[in-house]
Amino acid sequence: MGGVGMEIGMVEEAYLDEYFLNGTNDTYNGTMAFPDLPYYLTFNEDSVREVVLYSLMFVLAAAGNIPVFVTLLRNRHRKSRVNLMILHLAIADLIVTFVMIPLEIAWRLTVQWVAGNAACKFLLYMRAFGPYLSSTVLVCISLDRYFAILYPLKVNDAQRRGKIMLGLAWTTSILCSIPQSVIFHVETHPEYPQFVQCVSFNFFPTLYHKMAYNIFCLLAVYGVPLSVIIFCYSRILWEISRRSRDTDEKEELQGMLPVDGRQLENVKGELLKLKKKEAADCQLWHNVARTEEPRKQKNKEVDDWQ
Repeated sequence: MGGVGMEIGMVEEAYLDEYFLNGTNDTYNGTMAFPDLPYYLTFNEDSVREVVLYSLMFVLAAAGNIPVFVTLLRNRHRKSRVNLMILHLAIADLIVTFVMIPLEIAWRLTVQWVAGNAACKFLLYMRAFGPYLSSTVLVCISLDRYFAILYPLKVNDAQRRGKIMLGLAWTTSILCSIPQSVIFHVETHPEYPQFVQCVSFNFFPTLYHKMAYNIFCLLAVYGVPLSVIIFCYSRILWEISRRSRDTDEKEELQGMLPVDGRQLENVKGELLKLKKKEAADCQLWHNVARTEEPRKQKNKEVDDWQ
């Protein structure tokens, strides 16, 4: 896909920089007829290859995302936080699939921009919005797993926290995509008046401003989300490893005991039986003693009388 960093569509930036900045006109013959377009401004073999590749990507993306979206939509009555986030991720992927990829295919078929200035701004906005939303929702999923593993007792706030994160993801994506609709506009080629393109030329005052915006796009789509995801899953892996080590230590301590848990229960049971038997024997001897005492006393009285 072209991505938000690709700002000129099919037109080579070096060529447009040269002709938009110095306005040379070395091929125009001075007549009312337009000059012939160069090879790279026409539908050529490179365009065919890119259309085929984008079409294949469209089929694969649609086949993968539509079943996921339909399944999650049918099960939306289940109050699952993870399913909700995956549903929003599927929506973001469907925006890329049915807006961004068809835009790239159509742009390569027509080569120049034929949809007007309003469509240029709106479609370039949506072209950026899809990747932004996909990246931010992935960040939400990573943060949700982070809190679930490291702070399992805070489950009561998990549902509310998930909805807040998704709301921030949509808001951030909308705001970060707005510059696309401001920067891009339709402009006529200075050398070939019949060629119109949706470009960002003549917007940035200097090349450094343009580079700064491109760096911002790369960080917003890839750099910052990737850093957050790496941090979250690194902490999750560390926490799981720590708990696994603690479990191994407990099992090792149990292995050092002379008997295991089952044997210990059996020993306790035998001791309880012995205590009961000892108590019964004591009670028996006590009863026997109480019976023999009057008999001995009576025999003693008989002997005294005799």
